[in-house]
Amino acid sequence: MKNYEAENNEEGEAAIDGYAAIMSKEKSAGPIMCGRGVTKKDLANTKETVQSYVMTSNDMETVMSTLRKEIEEKNEKKDAELEQMRKEREVEKQKMDLILAKLSA
Repeated sequence: MKNYEAENNEEGEAAIDGYAAIMSKEKSAGPIMCGRGVTKKDLANTKETVQSYVMTSNDMETVMSTLRKEIEEKNEKKDAELEQMRKEREVEKQKMDLILAKLSA
């Protein structure tokens, strides 16, 4: 970390450096801005968990085709459920029409 020195102002007094006032020197407890209890050793032992994946176009097409199939299957299932609900509604409507016809006669 660079050591910053405050410049003297017009009156010859040392001006207060805002950065140095807040971020003072690194303490022996650990690196600054990493939280309490974090030591340099902890930072040195960390490994990157982010991995880069390289997919070929064939792999991507395979994944996309399986996703398309899954979506189509879900849509077909929902369409079948909707059709069943329409049939049930039609049957209920016919029953209600018969009841109304008997009551009005």
